[in-house]
Amino acid sequence: MSFLDTLIVLFYLLTYMAIVAVVVYTGKLWTSPEILRENFPPPRGTQRGDVYSFSVIAFEIMMRSEPYSFDHMTARGLFVGLRYEDYTTILVY
Repeated sequence: MSFLDTLIVLFYLLTYMAIVAVVVYTGKLWTSPEILRENFPPPRGTQRGDVYSFSVIAFEIMMRSEPYSFDHMTARGLFVGLRYEDYTTILVY
């Protein structure tokens, strides 16, 4: 394998990892913060979590945009900030 082939494989690997990270974190935008903070969340969720998810979906319908599109934060930054209650990381990621 040549050096160029190695660089191409590395590029595709990093791109794939970035896409997977975006998909993983973006899929958690509808999950309530209290469920994100649990190490072993209930498999069927909670009533409070359902209300939170419904309110995010209602916001999407009313505003015709994705959740949290009104602020300059990434899905990863939001997830990390809510999961570990460290709101300074929301602006970093």
